[in-house]
Amino acid sequence: MVSWQEARSIATAVTTPLVDLGQDSVNTNLSISLGQDRWVLFVTGPRMGPAVLFWGVLVVIFILSLGLGKIP
Repeated sequence: MVSWQEARSIATAVTTPLVDLGQDSVNTNLSISLGQDRWVLFVTGPRMGPAVLFWGVLVVIFILSLGLGKIP
């Protein structure tokens, strides 16, 4: 088993490092952990996987704020 941690500075876009063991491997597991003062706003990758629902909530809040702003 190979395990390591890599500290990186704050950046707009974060990617996982390229893992090259010099041979084929299986059961590879990459994990990114953010600090509690960070939010994930957008992710890319395969169609099936984790989703970031922040933008849908933001649209609903915006529409509600427009509607409530018209109430006298």
